[in-house]
Amino acid sequence: MSKLDKKYLKEVCKLGGGTFACSYLGMEAGGAECLKGTSFQRIIDQRRAEKSMWAMGDNCSGHPDFKLTQETIN
Repeated sequence: MSKLDKKYLKEVCKLGGGTFACSYLGMEAGGAECLKGTSFQRIIDQRRAEKSMWAMGDNCSGHPDFKLTQETIN
């Protein structure tokens, strides 16, 4: 998992952005983390397919390069 800074959380992850917020954003005592590429991704992908979660954004490629998705660029 990869820790995310406040600027990235706001601009890319869309923290607080409702359905535009990234589905793969995880929170813990130490701050926010990207859950792409972890054991949690399969569960998140399943919930996204079922549309059983509020945050539906897929805003970047995740760790290690965090390249923006086309959805985020537009």
